[in-house]
Amino acid sequence: MMKYNITSRKNPIVGQVNDIRSKPSEDAFLLQGEKFIYDTDPSNIRMLFVTEEVKHSALIEKLPESSKIYIVTPEVMEKLSGTVSSATVLAVVRKKNPDMPNRLILLDCVQDPGNVGTIIRTAKAFGFGVICGGGADPLSEKCVRSSAGACLTAYVRKLPMIEA
Repeated sequence: MMKYNITSRKNPIVGQVNDIRSKPSEDAFLLQGEKFIYDTDPSNIRMLFVTEEVKHSALIEKLPESSKIYIVTPEVMEKLSGTVSSATVLAVVRKKNPDMPNRLILLDCVQDPGNVGTIIRTAKAFGFGVICGGGADPLSEKCVRSSAGACLTAYVRKLPMIEA
C-alpha cells in the first residue's frame, strides 16, 4: 500500500476531500472519529488520513492494498476535518448497501441532519431501512455522526429531487 505525506493545506488532495464533504455519495463520504473508523470494515476505507502513524499502525496494516494512506500535519488535519479538534484520524469511505429490508421508513424532506442520523440509527436497530425524499443528505458529516456510524451498514437511499 502506498503512503503519502501532506504538509500543505493547499495540497490538491485536501481540495478533493473538501469536495467530498460538500457532495458526499455512496462511493465517497467522510467518516470521522476513531471509534467509527476502527469499527468500519477496512475494505470500505478508500483513503485514510492520520497525524500519528504509529498510533494507527494496526489499522493501517488491516487496509487493503487499494487504500491510500496520507500522513498529515495537525494543520492539514484541521482543514480536512473542518473543525478545530484533536482528531488524529479521518477516512474517506465507500458504503456497501445491504439488500432492501422488508420494512422501510420514508422521510419526506426532513431538513435537520441530526434528526435524519438519529432516525437511521433507530431504524437500523429495529431492522428497518430508510428512504430519504429530499431534505438532509443521509451521508453528510452530521448525519453520519448522528447515526453513530449506522449509515455505513444500514439500508439507506436518497431519492433525487423531482421538480414539479
